[in-house]
Amino acid sequence: MMGFPLYLAQHGQRHPNARPLIGFGGKRGAKTPLAEIALIKERLRRARAHHEGVEEP
Repeated sequence: MMGFPLYLAQHGQRHPNARPLIGFGGKRGAKTPLAEIALIKERLRRARAHHEGVEEP
């Protein structure tokens, strides 16, 4: 039975038989390099300009 517990989780509830995963206690992944963040921001800026019809040369 997986569908109903997933449905409950998607709506902020928890199935009585559900248990939290162990082994993921607050670990974080690698930090995204600043160059990658800058590239993402630039692409987002260009996408927004394109969406608004303001093309850049």
